[in-house]
Amino acid sequence: MNHLRPEEIDLWLEGAAAPSAAARMEEHLADCAPCTAVREDRMAFLEAARSLPDLEVPSDLAARILVRVFPRKSRLPGTLFALSGGLALLVFGGLAYALATGGNLAGLLLGAGKSSLGAARDLSLALIKLTKLTVLSLTLLARFAGDLMEGMGRLGSIFSPEVYAAGLLITLAAVSAFFLGLRRKFDHGEHP
Repeated sequence: MNHLRPEEIDLWLEGAAAPSAAARMEEHLADCAPCTAVREDRMAFLEAARSLPDLEVPSDLAARILVRVFPRKSRLPGTLFALSGGLALLVFGGLAYALATGGNLAGLLLGAGKSSLGAARDLSLALIKLTKLTVLSLTLLARFAGDLMEGMGRLGSIFSPEVYAAGLLITLAAVSAFFLGLRRKFDHGEHP
């Protein structure tokens, strides 16, 4: 006997199943004790979820998160100072070269222009390759996420909701412990 999948039972409970599918599910639930037990568990879960109080989110939550993630640090005066110093060094270096070698400044500028164009070409090629690599990485990440979600859905239909939830909590705890352990090592100056 084929049992109903938990997703089908959820659709039926929420009234989102097609009328023909709903009639078929009602007939099946009348005769199948395991599916009826799953329906009762799902109904109890939905009732418990509906009875929870609404979560009140502070109005300034987004602003507080942004301030902690992106702290405001003004580096503009230091950056301007460094840029002006670099520009002055280039100007005086070019003049010193022209005076010391007896060469003309136009030849120096022409050579610098050719070098700059070569560097710009190399930089643009590197940027194109980096963009392609980023797109490929995001594509692979999207495929991985899709496969992961499909696998999680299949696990949900194999195991009972309690076993599934317990396994998910254990996995999250293990991953959190791993990352917190690495963070502590880095905070204390240790390297793993």
